[in-house]
Amino acid sequence: MDKLLKQRYYNYKIVFAFIAVLLMIPVGFISVWNEQSLSSSYLRNPLPNYACKALPLNLNARPGINGNLTIISKGLINGSAWTASIEDKNYTTNQSFLKISLPIGNYTIKFHSSERYGQSRTVDLNTSGISIIENFYRMVNLSCSLNSFPNSLHVDSAGNLTMVAENRCVELYNHSNGLSRQYIPVPSCLLGSVSYICSSGGYFLLGGNNCNGRGISIVTFNPYGNYMNSNGPEPFSVHHLSSSLAGYSLNSMSAGDNEIFISGTRDSGRSYNIFGVVNLTSWEYTNITGEFLETNSSGVTSYFGNGSFIVGTANDWYILNGKSLSAKLIEGIGNAISPSTSNSGGNSENYYAAYNGSAFFIGNGSRIVCYNPVKNLTKSVYSVSNSMRISLIYANDTSVLAGIYNSSGNFSIASITSKNENVPFFETTKADSFPGQNIKYMVTYGNSIIFIGPNLIGRGGTFYIFTDESFGITFKEYGLPHGLSWTVQIGKLFINSTNSCIQIDNLSSGFYYYYIGSFSNFNSSLSSGHFCYSEGIPINIFVSFNLRFTFLIDNLTMNPGFGELKIKLNGLNISNNGSSVINHQFNGKSYPIMVSDDLMYGKYSYYAIYTQSFTKAISGFICVNQNSSYKVLNFVKAKSIVTISMENNISSQYCWNVHLSTPNQYCCGINTGYLCNQSNMKGFGKENISTELRDGFYQYSVELPSRLFGQDGHNVIYGNFCVGGNNFSINVTFLPKYPVSIGEEGLHKYNIPHFCFLSPWSFTIYQLEGNRSSEIYNDCYINQPRAAVLCLPNGTYVGQAIQYCRQYNTITKNETFVVNGSSLNFYFHFIPYTYSVSVNESGLNGPYKWYINSSFGNYCGMAGRPITIYEVNGTYTFTATTNTKTYISQQYIYTGCLWGINKTYNITFVRSVKVKVVQTGIPDGYKWYLNLTNQRPLCSVNSSAVVYYPAGTFDFTATSGANIYSTYLMNSHTFTVVNNSVLYLKFNPYNYSMNYEARYSGDINYNYSIILDGGYSHLHKVFYSNASFNVSFELQNGTYNYTAVSSNNAFINVSGTLYVQGFDYYGILLNFRFFLFNETFIVQGLKNNVKWGLTIRGENNNVYHLFESGSSGTFELHNGTYYLTANTSSGIYYSNAVNRTYIINSTDPVIKIKFYAVESFASQLLNLYGSTDNLQYSTLLFIGIIIACSGIAYMRKKQIDK
Repeated sequence: MDKLLKQRYYNYKIVFAFIAVLLMIPVGFISVWNEQSLSSSYLRNPLPNYACKALPLNLNARPGINGNLTIISKGLINGSAWTASIEDKNYTTNQSFLKISLPIGNYTIKFHSSERYGQSRTVDLNTSGISIIENFYRMVNLSCSLNSFPNSLHVDSAGNLTMVAENRCVELYNHSNGLSRQYIPVPSCLLGSVSYICSSGGYFLLGGNNCNGRGISIVTFNPYGNYMNSNGPEPFSVHHLSSSLAGYSLNSMSAGDNEIFISGTRDSGRSYNIFGVVNLTSWEYTNITGEFLETNSSGVTSYFGNGSFIVGTANDWYILNGKSLSAKLIEGIGNAISPSTSNSGGNSENYYAAYNGSAFFIGNGSRIVCYNPVKNLTKSVYSVSNSMRISLIYANDTSVLAGIYNSSGNFSIASITSKNENVPFFETTKADSFPGQNIKYMVTYGNSIIFIGPNLIGRGGTFYIFTDESFGITFKEYGLPHGLSWTVQIGKLFINSTNSCIQIDNLSSGFYYYYIGSFSNFNSSLSSGHFCYSEGIPINIFVSFNLRFTFLIDNLTMNPGFGELKIKLNGLNISNNGSSVINHQFNGKSYPIMVSDDLMYGKYSYYAIYTQSFTKAISGFICVNQNSSYKVLNFVKAKSIVTISMENNISSQYCWNVHLSTPNQYCCGINTGYLCNQSNMKGFGKENISTELRDGFYQYSVELPSRLFGQDGHNVIYGNFCVGGNNFSINVTFLPKYPVSIGEEGLHKYNIPHFCFLSPWSFTIYQLEGNRSSEIYNDCYINQPRAAVLCLPNGTYVGQAIQYCRQYNTITKNETFVVNGSSLNFYFHFIPYTYSVSVNESGLNGPYKWYINSSFGNYCGMAGRPITIYEVNGTYTFTATTNTKTYISQQYIYTGCLWGINKTYNITFVRSVKVKVVQTGIPDGYKWYLNLTNQRPLCSVNSSAVVYYPAGTFDFTATSGANIYSTYLMNSHTFTVVNNSVLYLKFNPYNYSMNYEARYSGDINYNYSIILDGGYSHLHKVFYSNASFNVSFELQNGTYNYTAVSSNNAFINVSGTLYVQGFDYYGILLNFRFFLFNETFIVQGLKNNVKWGLTIRGENNNVYHLFESGSSGTFELHNGTYYLTANTSSGIYYSNAVNRTYIINSTDPVIKIKFYAVESFASQLLNLYGSTDNLQYSTLLFIGIIIACSGIAYMRKKQIDK
């Protein structure tokens, strides 16, 4: 019985397998020829296929063994429903992900959404499960903003820009960020109408009839011109083509590398075509109509690819080379793409062409043909039924796409060729309201496709974007735990979501207010705001949600006013929004200190310290969520002993210092509020230093003042440590060091150009430790062979030096020296580069020798052989001579400069010509010189000399010793050297103008004379000043002594030496200064100790004062006339010098002044009366007269009273 059941089971399996094979047969028949995906160069995910591919059954499923399939959706509006169809079973959700358990095997999945387009894909599900991301695309209608496009509109792209050409305007679209538009009118003075558009080199080219309608013009449009920026370049430039195109209308145009193919048509009873190519550099037009067999086509199609144009007429197709301008008829395309092959839905003249990097694709409404120009092969690659029409072709280097419109109103995109494996088809239905019948152009960028076409019904163009990008506004939140909902409200639109993004599409341009909230303890950082939306430009608004989190101190026993709670979260300080010395009430309990901050949801590491408290820092983790909003901190007191130990034996005579500090009041990255600065710790020899420190981060330095000890080549050891409640030690080791003298050898020994000596040489010392080297010292010097003295510990060192005139010198690099317990001298050895100087000789015949006589040596060679010299860089001069007077070098002196390269010089010897030189004007015994251009100079003391020169005409100069004589009065200084020629030189003396000016002390000028002696002619002459007190004369070159004598003997003579050396001298100053001498004034007639004064006024009103108490006084004066006044401090003397004139000179250095005493009134009476008796009698008489007069007056008064 069991065997029978098993046999029946196997029979059923065979039957089912046979049925499955029968079901697979029609599936293969209805598959499209090439079902492959769009390239990732313009679409991240392939597009869905709704119409062209049947789904195979899953024959590989293994019932009973399941795997998990997780699908994550992107591109849908939050809360939108979407469906995954797997083997005719639909799985629908409005979440962003879908998880399905299926038997393991291969599955084809189709995705659907009411508002977006999904894709079809195949997955291989195993027991480990698989996760896939599905990007949903949407069709965005932006047609409302376009102007009315005619049926003959043209579109082209350049980089991130797409241009649509209308009648008299263009619209420029920038899709570098979203999609922005710019409407640009084309000036009517440039172009009558825009018929075609193409791009080349980043510029757009607009073609059409010119402004007068009598020919064809092309306008170059710079997309970065000043239509948007008044400071930019002009956007338009017009080029009117050849007058031979007058009467033609442009009916095709395409741009190549540096040329444009154009065709024009003229209707004179029948269509007549003209074909040509325009060079984009010269804008010259070349007529190539003779290259084409058919010239009466009303429509012409052209496209460029890889240096060639493909050109289609009504019945023929041609390939045109863009360089040679030769055209060749393509067999086969005309039969495949012709009016007879078009369907009823298409236009027989409606051709399409594209290029994918290797082949052209040509099509009409029913068929697409591929043409490979390299192999000259043609193949039909795609066709549609009579109910469908091909409306466009697009190609790039990886894919060729065709737009298909059917009679049901559906529009789809088919991939003709592709390098991918998926099927990238998508299809719109008539219910989608997508006007597929209008689409004529397609442009891809990024992850999107632009569809452009005219509006065949009504006004306005057709402009759609097939994309997974957002063209609305996206709110993105951060900080909320997963699963908590948040809300966005714009106007009457209210959206609640638990996702991190809320996306709002299909907004029209305008100004909007928004409000954000959350049904939780988390608060939004941005509760409201506004934005201005421009249609087509995406906007992102970021919102962070925070929870108020609090840190509390529970067990603090010290006065909290002395410290401060400092906390770091994830390495960053948090704000202190609540520290206080008063108690804080939190959750019904009192806490002395509290710190709060707004934090987003998540896990944080924290580090907390309480400053000035001698407590240990606390670290750990906190989780910020709905149920966790505070953390209680329990600090523990701590203090540690730190010991700094000297490891090696150092004599007790050496004192070492320790400095401790806490930088910027930070402890292990936390602000402690405590600043440690201890510098008074000292140790002697091998001694330890200990100190008690609170917890925290410290920096230390240990200094040993002696240069003979240190660590890593230094006398100071730096480090840091962190005290965390435990005692610990720091071990310090100072190593003995030894003097190393650094110097150089070689630089100063060579002929280096002077300017190179101004450049320094530098060196760097490295210490080797195993395979590692570390730099310990570097310095630079200028022309200083002994550079520096370093103190280095034992070890191996490498020195590198550079001399910065590297073209001139090099060095032996990486010189090594070893310090081993003693001092040493180390030198960098500079070695110069040498370069070859090759001198080639020509013209010397016979067994003669020739010589190079130079500043770097003398060298000899035989006739016809070069001389090669090797020298270091520098500037050199040399002469070329021979051992015979028969030959002479055309040039006597050669100058060369070696500058890091080898040099070659060519010297020509010619027959020498004997020349006699005769001079007149220079006395015998004086040297005179003759110099012909580039020839050997002549020096002689005779009236004639013989010299040898090469034949030719030369300029010459002739001078004498000390430049006393010259031939400057000769009419010509050009001489032609011929056989037995004589050069006559006429010398005349040079005279130079001398001019002297006098400056006198006292600013009064006097006449003067100059006595001159010297010169080569032993001149002795006197010159006198003129009315302007100047002296002018002429002298020959030489050295002269002069003495200037003033007419006023009060001034000292001025002497000096005058060097005349070929220049005029003007304004030579003679500074006459007074001759000063001591003049003594002797006073007579004064008693001892009587002070007397003297005032002296000179000719220039200069005043001198003298106040003495002795018998004499001295002034320092010069010769001249003075006015003297002498007086005393008492009025009993008068002098004989009151404003008295004196002529003072050095021959009479003493002047006597007499003083007289003023006599009393009694003495004057004695002198008047002669004797004392007479004086007494006169006095009694005078008294009697007075008494008599008084009595008379009294009696007279009595009478009056009576």
